[in-house]
Amino acid sequence: MKAKRICVLCGINEATKGDGDHLPPQNIYPAPREPNVALNKVPACLGCNQAGSKDDEEFKMIIGLSTGDARKNQEALIDSIARTFKGNKKLGRRIAKSSQRIYARRDGGILEPVVAIPFSRDGYSRVITRIVRGLHWQQTGEIMQGKTVQVVHGDEPQGLLLQAIRKLLTTTDPVVLNGGSFVYKAFFDEESGSSFWGLQFFGSHTVFALVTPEAP
Repeated sequence: MKAKRICVLCGINEATKGDGDHLPPQNIYPAPREPNVALNKVPACLGCNQAGSKDDEEFKMIIGLSTGDARKNQEALIDSIARTFKGNKKLGRRIAKSSQRIYARRDGGILEPVVAIPFSRDGYSRVITRIVRGLHWQQTGEIMQGKTVQVVHGDEPQGLLLQAIRKLLTTTDPVVLNGGSFVYKAFFDEESGSSFWGLQFFGSHTVFALVTPEAP
């Protein structure tokens, strides 16, 4: 009898018989997608797959808006973002209402007028947590259990976290997925049971995550 596949995200439910969950989310890649590039997938249950769909929509906007200047398929990306605005009116209204015109330093360090759009850190962190859980299973062959994923936002790194980032960047080799559009590094500390992750999307959006054992 063939063993059941367990969802690597929750570690409890049986994974679906289909392709599983795309991690990173498939929707950050606007159609038409490159035909010869296989997108990364992990076994996932229906509940975990569906639970992340709402967060994935906002994550798609964050990645699209923050990496647009570095993307080759900018026209398809703009169309994809426009469809999201049209299809998800609640998200569109919230973004339109909360956006602000500010000045920021861009290429060359020159201040330029930009539109700042605040997004939910919680939703973003949930997507990054799913990605790290999936990658952890692919790296180790083990489902992550009894551990907490802490997403490190841009304004947070300091002290020990900065040391972890430096060690990650200098001592580990990158893993390249999705035709080079997604790259990550992972450093595992076997003594503490912790790990540190650096994820980069489309060569321009980088985020870090710290995984630590839960307190007994």
